[in-house]
Amino acid sequence: MEFCESGNLETLLRVHDARFVSEPIARRYLRQLHRSPYLLKLVYGLIHVFFASILSGVEYMHLSGIAHRNLCVQNILVTNDNTVKICDFSQAVSYTPGDPFCTDVVGTPGYQAGEDTNDDFFMNTAAAVQLLFFLRDL
Repeated sequence: MEFCESGNLETLLRVHDARFVSEPIARRYLRQLHRSPYLLKLVYGLIHVFFASILSGVEYMHLSGIAHRNLCVQNILVTNDNTVKICDFSQAVSYTPGDPFCTDVVGTPGYQAGEDTNDDFFMNTAAAVQLLFFLRDL
């Protein structure tokens, strides 16, 4: 594995004091970004590069028959030229189409899928969304 100078994505977000904010605060920051077209282009460009790179890596893994099962900010490494690398395949499994789904629950808490955590809020929301799509198709 090659050396990733910027560390993992979690470290990079902490260095830049990134955190989840409420919607009104996010809207205020977005308005400030829109006042500076250069900064807006820079921020959205970097987010797009990271997101597209992560999706490309996940697509490559899935086409190769590998499910990572623990994709979180700690397992995404970043080089100085903003190249994204996915690491820590300790919980990955190999699969082929038609294999039964894995039933064991793995992953980093807080990054697990809602259906894996038996979260009642997620289950109720998912059921409501499915009902809406069902009613829309009638």
